[in-house]
Amino acid sequence: MNLTRLYVVQGRDQDGRSVLSPVYDWFTEGFETQDLIQAKQLLD
Repeated sequence: MNLTRLYVVQGRDQDGRSVLSPVYDWFTEGFETQDLIQAKQLLD
């Protein structure tokens, strides 16, 4: 998520999404955890 945040600050939103999205999509449960909530917020 830190790399994605860096990309967002640099205006490289799509690069950040391409890094985080596959990892987020790997999960099938645990979406109420703080880490996945934050990841979802970054992706949105």
